[in-house]
Amino acid sequence: MDDATIARWRMRNQLVRGRRPGSAAGVLERFAASQGQDLLPASWALSQRAGGLTEAAVRAECDAGAVLRTHLLRPTWHFVGASDLRWLLTATAPRVHRLNAPIYRRWGLAGESLGIVARVVESELAGGRHRTRAELGEALGAAGLPLTGQGLAYAVMWAELEGLVCSGVQRGRQQTYALVDERTPAPDGRTRQEALVELARRYFTAHGPASVRDLAGWASLTLAEARSATADAGVESLESGGRTLWHAAGEPPSTPGGVDLVQGLDELVMGYFETRDVLLGGLAWGEGVPITYFHAVLSDGRLVGHWTYDRDGRGRPARLFTQATREWSDAETAGVAAAVADFGRFAGSAVEWVQTPSLGQ
Repeated sequence: MDDATIARWRMRNQLVRGRRPGSAAGVLERFAASQGQDLLPASWALSQRAGGLTEAAVRAECDAGAVLRTHLLRPTWHFVGASDLRWLLTATAPRVHRLNAPIYRRWGLAGESLGIVARVVESELAGGRHRTRAELGEALGAAGLPLTGQGLAYAVMWAELEGLVCSGVQRGRQQTYALVDERTPAPDGRTRQEALVELARRYFTAHGPASVRDLAGWASLTLAEARSATADAGVESLESGGRTLWHAAGEPPSTPGGVDLVQGLDELVMGYFETRDVLLGGLAWGEGVPITYFHAVLSDGRLVGHWTYDRDGRGRPARLFTQATREWSDAETAGVAAAVADFGRFAGSAVEWVQTPSLGQ
C-alpha cells in the first residue's frame, strides 16, 4: 500500500475526515489520549475532530470534568476522558516514572519527601477545593518541602502519575489541580496487561495504520510490551514499504481529502514515531522555515506547509501566518483560507491570514 493511501486512511481514522462525535469527550473515547500541553492549539485539535467546537466549549468540558488534562503516556500533558484516566495510568505510569527518575533524584523526590507531597496535595484539595501549582508549592513549603520551578512541576507530576491529582477548573489562564477521587469513577480493577491491550486497541483504531514501534514511542512502552499488547488487541495488519502496520478492521477511503491546519503536537504528528514519514512525504519537518512556524498545513493528510499565529492585546489569536513548502493549487489555497476562518471561529476572534512565499520562490 502506498503512503498517500495510508495518509488518507489515517485522516479518517483520526476523525479529521468522515463522521465526527459532537464533543471532545467523544473524541477521546476513540483516542484514549491526545497530547495537550499548549492549551489553545491542543483544544483546536479536539475541535477539529468534534464537529467544530469552540475553544470555550472544549474548556467547558474540561471544567465540568468530562475531559481531564494531566500527565501520562509520556512526560507531557495529555487530554483524557474522565472514565479512562485510571486504566491509562495503570498502563503507562510505571514507564513514565522510570523516564522521570533522574529528575526526581535531582530534586530529592524520594521516600519521605514524596510522602509529604502526597499528604499535602490530598489535604489541600480535599472537599472539592481546586488549587494552582503555585498554591500547592506554597503548601509544600509550609510543610517543610520548598520546591520551585522544575522541582515543583515534577513533584506534582509524580502525584498525577500516582493517581492522586488531575486537572481541576481552569482559573483564568491558570490550570488548577483536583483530587482524582473527586473527578473520576472508581478503579475498574484491570490488570496492567489488560490495560495495555485496551491501549493498543484504542491506539490502532484511532491512529492506524501504524507500527508497533509507533505504539511503543507514543505510550513509552518497551517493544516487548507493545508487541504483546498488539497481539491481543484484535487488530489487523498490512505490509507497506517493508514495514508491518496495524489497524482496526475496515478499508481505506477512496476519495481524497482536503486541506487542514493542524497544530505541531497534533496526534497526526506526535502519534507516530517510526512512520511519521508518511505525513512528511519526503520533507524534513520545519526545513527552511522560521522555528516559530511550528504547526503543519496538510493537503490530503500530507505536509505542504507550516503555520503560526500571534495574539492581540487581549491574548486572542489575531494573525495567522503560513509558509508553503511548494506552490499550492487554487483549491489548496481556498482550503487554507477556509481553515483560517474556521480557526478564528474556534478561537472567537477575527484572524487575518498573512501569506508568505513558498520555499524556493
